[in-house]
Amino acid sequence: MGRDWLRLIGSGVLGIGLGGAASYWYVKRNIVRDSASTPETGVVEHHCLKYGLPSTDNLRFHQNFVLSFDSAKRNAKWVLEHITKESSSGKGSRADVRFFEDAVLEPRFRSRLDDYRNSGYDRGHLAPAANHKGDQVGLSETFSMSNISPQVGKGFNRDYWARFERFVKTLAWSSDDVYIVTGPLYVPQRTPQGYVMHHPMIGKPPCLVAVPTHFYKVVLAESRSRLPFGAPKVSVGAFVMPNGQIQPDMPLTAFSVPLQMLENVAGMKFFPSYVSDARRQALDAAAFRWNQTGQEQKKLLKWGDRSQLQGGVLMLEAPTPQAFAQQGRPAKQRQALPAGETPSSRGTRAVALVTGAATDTLHICDAVECKLPAEDWFESNKSKQPKA
Repeated sequence: MGRDWLRLIGSGVLGIGLGGAASYWYVKRNIVRDSASTPETGVVEHHCLKYGLPSTDNLRFHQNFVLSFDSAKRNAKWVLEHITKESSSGKGSRADVRFFEDAVLEPRFRSRLDDYRNSGYDRGHLAPAANHKGDQVGLSETFSMSNISPQVGKGFNRDYWARFERFVKTLAWSSDDVYIVTGPLYVPQRTPQGYVMHHPMIGKPPCLVAVPTHFYKVVLAESRSRLPFGAPKVSVGAFVMPNGQIQPDMPLTAFSVPLQMLENVAGMKFFPSYVSDARRQALDAAAFRWNQTGQEQKKLLKWGDRSQLQGGVLMLEAPTPQAFAQQGRPAKQRQALPAGETPSSRGTRAVALVTGAATDTLHICDAVECKLPAEDWFESNKSKQPKA
């Protein structure tokens, strides 16, 4: 895999979430500092740990992706992939591959094949099989049920989401390395009584599988040589889509969300070894600008429903571009923008000049055209679907 990839995995996994065994080790070595310990071994002797820590999350390492499995919801919390042009292209085939249950997880905590039968939902990949065609083993591993979430089929898993996955894969053709974090979200609905969590469950009690309301992808594309026009080596973007039918002509930029907003809802940081506060600030200003662009395109299409554009509750409390620009500096150092001009109209680099934010990172949509493949791409290119 290479040292850079292993280093990113190690720091990224600890930054995003820790599995049961990993968290126990981490607590013993890093967190508990006011407990009695043996100098020779560093083993913590906290009285609460006599019978061990509760086991909740499970880290699963595969050839080209790592995931953290949530045993309560029986979905992955996140799946972290590393793809290149070589690893995403090759002779790997899904024609004779079947979905399989993750035997490492206890049967009562795992997602099961029977949970999906006659449920009305597709077995939706989080790490797509097409991203790992460079090797048959790597491709086959994506059919583990721990990498699967219940997804609406028509209009989403078999349509818009599949085209979005294709868009992300093509980033590996113009970059040297692409890192992708994909996962489910459970977003509450606003009601007169306040926010209420509402999402279906499939399977049989008490071992039910939660159906996510939304799915996200956070993408980091890296080039070892600088791009033309002085562009930075790294571009990052976060996208959130509802788990439902999406009109095929909906602009992709409409699903761009500020990274901080996604992190607030997901309860985790993404690529913590790279995304500093300054970089996040610049990226979030660009994300908000691109979301506004998508909404303007939506108006031209005469869309009346904003729910698909805003990723549920994610964008409801999003600050204005002006608010983004005023973060990060004392009030007396903040500079006023010229009349009629906003950071959203000046671009990411302009925002950085106002805020002191990082200028070495672009939003994905500033680096490449955020446009999905043609509507008929999936139907004309889909492979034989594997059987359960």
